[in-house]
Order: sequence, then structure tokens, then C-alpha cells
Amino acid sequence: MTNKHGISPLSPAQLAVAKLACDFTVRHLQAHRTDPGRIQTASLFGLQKVMVEMAFGYIPTRTFVSLPAGFGKTSAVAGLVVALHALREALPATVSVLVAAEKVEALCTLKRDIVELATREGHLEGLVERLGLEHSYGSKASEPPTESNETRPFLLATHARLAGSRGTLEKLNVFREGLATRSRDLVVWDEKLEVGSVAAFDYRILSSSLAATIEGLTFEDPALHEACVWAQEAKETINQAAKQDAAEGAVACLPPMDEAKRLRVSEALKGTVGESVVRSLLPMAGGLVRVNPRKNASGCSGGVVKFIATIPDELKRLVVLDASAEVSRLYAADQRIVNWTALPGMKGLASEVDFTRLKDYSPVEIRFMQRGGGYSTVQADAKSDATLVRDVVEVLKGLPEGEAALLFTYKPRDRDDIDLTETFKAAMKKAGIDPDETVPFERQRPDGSVVVERRPRFPIATWGQETSSNEWVHCKHVLLPGVLRMPFGVTFGQYLAARDDLAAAYPKAVEEDVVRGQLAGAIYQAASRGSCRSTTADGKARPMTLYLVDKDAGLRAEVSKLMPGARWVEWEGEYRKPKSSARPKIESEADRAFVRVLQYLEGRSKHVTSMSTKALWQKVDPSHTVSRDVRLRVIERFNVVTEGWVRVERSLVRAEALPALEAEEIDCAFADAVEAPTASPWDF
Repeated sequence: MTNKHGISPLSPAQLAVAKLACDFTVRHLQAHRTDPGRIQTASLFGLQKVMVEMAFGYIPTRTFVSLPAGFGKTSAVAGLVVALHALREALPATVSVLVAAEKVEALCTLKRDIVELATREGHLEGLVERLGLEHSYGSKASEPPTESNETRPFLLATHARLAGSRGTLEKLNVFREGLATRSRDLVVWDEKLEVGSVAAFDYRILSSSLAATIEGLTFEDPALHEACVWAQEAKETINQAAKQDAAEGAVACLPPMDEAKRLRVSEALKGTVGESVVRSLLPMAGGLVRVNPRKNASGCSGGVVKFIATIPDELKRLVVLDASAEVSRLYAADQRIVNWTALPGMKGLASEVDFTRLKDYSPVEIRFMQRGGGYSTVQADAKSDATLVRDVVEVLKGLPEGEAALLFTYKPRDRDDIDLTETFKAAMKKAGIDPDETVPFERQRPDGSVVVERRPRFPIATWGQETSSNEWVHCKHVLLPGVLRMPFGVTFGQYLAARDDLAAAYPKAVEEDVVRGQLAGAIYQAASRGSCRSTTADGKARPMTLYLVDKDAGLRAEVSKLMPGARWVEWEGEYRKPKSSARPKIESEADRAFVRVLQYLEGRSKHVTSMSTKALWQKVDPSHTVSRDVRLRVIERFNVVTEGWVRVERSLVRAEALPALEAEEIDCAFADAVEAPTASPWDF
């Protein structure tokens, strides 16, 4: 069949589903005070056609769709479900759909949207019984889970449940009708797709932790003796793989260990130096890992990684809805998925619309401050003179009355780290800003009536909340004082999983693309929580100002691909200091405590290669005269090699005991989180 969007293999009844689904989607958006224009409507019909063609088996491979945020992708899913339900009698067989989203509440909202849309369109009868919701939150979720979900044609479940284990996916992807069972006709994956579960370790930290285990344990306990032997073999295996290729590393097979022995050794290692890293590595005993020792693009050390495929190759009827897919190098690396714009049925639509500029972001201004914004940098700023914190507060002080601003920051990673959310709130109060102030917001109810509710004027979110939510769309300003960077090992492992090849090459140019794509995607998703998420009838984002802090000026090109037309200006900041290599002076109390620590370490035997910070302070300050804050500042000086010692987790280790260690590498290494796998998926 031919239509204005090109040749379609769909039958008249099947094409009617796509058309009705698009009509439902547009009317649903209009009911929520969004009036889609020509380009948005055409794009939504293209999406519906792709999902319907996939459901009926006309598309042989996975497909990703990269419509802009706020364009109606999730509403389109609701429209498809209601259309399939409304036209079920006209179709030769029941069409079953599985929808996966990152968060349970996003699924609960989608379920309510489906019911609301069906009610408005007069097709609610029988739908609730055919709509399932899978989760384990019980009464904590706003919608209860349903039972017998294998008999429900439409099922909503989280990414975690689908990717948690192969058995769970197979259970959820089965539809039973009468005595017959079959795989679901369509799986819709909302937000980014990660095809593998990655376990990643910083190369230097792992190597030093294995060394500490070897040198720091006695052989009196048989289990600790076994741990020493295994750690020695693992260390040699990893180092040999690293030496094979300094730029790319190699695949290595860790020494084996049976289940009983692993549990015994893991228990014995509790409380020893470096134990958290080594115990996390134990479940991978006997398995293949990829070792990459090179310094990465950010100057940090390499990684030791392993991935397990969580989305089986046989799951082909998969449509991924990812607004930031255009800048993700992972989709380009994965030969099992194609861009929806490359499908034959999309040629007609491609002649109508420019896929690189579906939404015009010219009403958005991006104020960019080029300075370090990583977790460690922002933590250090908050602990010292807080210039970045003060610059953020200065922006908030200068906002017009009644305009709301959304701030993204980091969650604390360690018990000694500052809670940045509370730091920003305290700074706001000091500047005379009420962090709990609210502003009025008009929200439209399902029945069309409008209710005025109060929403926070200065909401603070943390990284991890940058997707799915619409609760901050009233914010005309979004501030990102730092962007979450994934550790090298994690992005490296995700790329290998996308390639489905543990031995795949990972040159620096590819690494840079992967990292920038990840950062640009995170920036875009966070920005899209604000008012620019909404789209006007002429295809423009609603006005918004984005404040962005990052050291990489190259991000501009990637972010601009996702926000075409946005205006970039420099954000100088009121309190930003000129660049200087000089380290700030630490108050005299910390200086005195630092000297005491150095004197104690200098008196230790050369055979003492490591010491926990707890044991150190028990020796240096048994009377607890040094405050906790000063102790923290002293230990932070060892984040780089200092007087022959360096910090590794909660211990100080002699630098000479660390293999091929360079001072500038260590400083970055400790900024990387060690990603530890859960126990069961990594058993071999």
C-alpha cells in the first residue's frame, strides 16, 4: 500500500491502527495543552507506523527512534495501546505489546494516561482487564501491580525487570491466549537501551588492591592463604594482558575458583585492606575479562571490564524511544539495531521533514562556563571557597520574581563527602533566598478543567533523575553545575557490549565520541526536565535558559545536535577564580596534623606497605584531638602521591608497592567509582 509517507507493507486494517493511534496521540496532547504542528504530527504518525510494522513482523531488526524530548513519544505509546484495543475486532489476531520504562512511577503515569485517553475516546470497556503492570513495590507505588500478566495483551514493566535475568525477560515477553503461548508482538523500550550489564574496575585501583591483599595478609588462616594465592594469580593474569598492548590491552581469563571456596574466601577477606574491590572481583573467577591499562581521554587510568548480554539477540521486535540517540556512539556500534530514518517505509516522511531539526530550540539560551565540573572537583569546591556554589546562588538571586529554576547536582558517594543538596540550600538561605518557596502552576485535569497548584520555585534534583519526569516543566531555568561522568570502565564496557565483542578495538577517538555522547545525552535529558521540554504549535521549544558547567568545550557541537538553534553564550561567573596551578593553603591546624602523619609514616618499616586510615589515626591521634574535618583534609592530600604514600580507598599505600603508577594518573583514578557487580549474574 502506498501513502504520502512512502510504500507501506501494512494491510488496510493494520494501517488503520497506525492512523487511529496517531489521531488518539494528537488529541491526547491537545487535551494536555499541547497543540502539535505539522512536523510534530507527521513525525508521530511515522512513529506509529514503525511500531505497527514492527508488531506485525514487517521490520526484521531492532529500531531506535530519536524524536525530541516533549514531542509525545510516551503519549504515542498510550495512543497505540488504545487503538489496538479499539480495533481488536478488525484484526485477525490479538496484538500483544510489552512496554519497558526506567522507573515504576513512569509506568504508573503511563497506565493512568492510557485509561484517561481510552475514557475520553470512549474505548475504556474491557481495557483495564487487558492492561497489566509488573513491579514489586506493592503499596509504595501509586498504582498496584497486576496478576496473571502473561494473559494480558498490554504489559508495563521496568527496564530492571526485563534486563535483570534472562528468565525474567522470557517470562514477561510471553503472551498466553487460550492454550497457545507466543512471544509478544512488540516490545517498546522507553529511554536509552543498554544491551549488557557491565562490571567495571579501575585498572590501577584493582591492581593496587590485589597487591595489598597479597602483601597485607598472613598465611595463618587457610582461607586467607587461598585469597593470597588467588589474588597473586589474578594480578599476574591482569598485568600480562595489560602488557600485550599498552593502547588496547587484551582479553584475559581470571583464575578459577569453585563456589564453596569463593564464599569462604570472600568471608575471610572482610575487614582487610582493599577487600571491597577484591571481593567484588571474586564472582568473576574463571571468566573472561577485558583489560585496558591506558590512560583515558580524561587522564584517568584504564579499566578491567566484563559484560553479560541482558537483551538476547532473538528479541528483535524492539523499538527504542531515545531522545538522545543521535549522539550516542553505542547505537552506531551495535549492528543489531538500525535508525528509524533508515527504514524503507520512512523515505516519504524524510522528504517532508528534516530529522536533524524536528524541534527548533532557538528560544533556548545556553550559558556555558568552561571549568571542571566532575564530582571530585565540585566536592573540592564545596569544601574550600565554594566559588561554583556561590556562582549558582548568584544566578538564583538575579532571577525575575516568580520564575522557577531547577538545579541538578550529585549525590554524596562516600560518608566523608559533602551533601551538595544541603550545601546549595544553606548557601541560598545565607543569600536571603527561601529554598522552600513555591510558585503557582496551572495543571489541566483529565476532564479538561484547570487547577492551580503550588510547585517548588527552586527544586534540586540529583543525577539519576534526569529522565522521564514532567514535574519540573514549570522551570524556565535549569542549572547544571557539573555533569555526571561515567567511570572509564563503565563506558568502555558498554561499548564492548554494544559491539557484542569483548576483544573489540577501542581507540582514543572512539572513546572520546562515546564519552561526549554520554555527556551530551545527560545534559539534554536534564535540560528537558525544564520548560524547553514543551513544544509550541510552530515546532519551537518554550523559552528557557540552561546554565552549564564542564571542562570540555567540545560538548557544544554534540549538545547542538540535540538542541538545534539554541544560542550559546559564555557564563563567566562572579566568583570564578583565574586558572592557577598553585594548590590552596590549608589552615595551620591541618598543616600541623599533616606533619604528625608524615613523621609517623617515616618511622614505619619498609616492610609496612599499607595502613588503614582508621589505624593511622589511632596511632597519630589516640586522644582524638584532631577534628573529623581536619582528618579528612589531611587524608585528601594523599589523593596524589605524597612523600611516597598514596590513598587507596580507606588506606594509605606506599607508592612503590603500586605497579607502574604515575602520580597524575592516581588523582583521576580516585574520582572513578568502582562498579561492583551483584553476586548472582556473575557466577560462572
